[in-house]
Amino acid sequence: MTGKHVVVTGAGTGIGRAIALRLAREGASLTLLAWDEENLRETASRIEGATHVETCDVRERRRLADVVRRPRRDRRRDRPHGGGWTG
Repeated sequence: MTGKHVVVTGAGTGIGRAIALRLAREGASLTLLAWDEENLRETASRIEGATHVETCDVRERRRLADVVRRPRRDRRRDRPHGGGWTG
């Protein structure tokens, strides 16, 4: 997964968190989505390196589409867009 960027929904807890941690171990850069920012930051704190976290309710389709379509350059560590970077 090195060199890949993955958007993980539900990354704050459970299966979403487990998927995010696994993808990070495999070298992917991540955008973590969930509605609870505290849980997202907890997940991000377990990941080495830069990880973008953004609160988003996946039932809000337009908001989700905006996050997913956002150009990768807008998700770089030095240009957070609407969320925040940790790590």
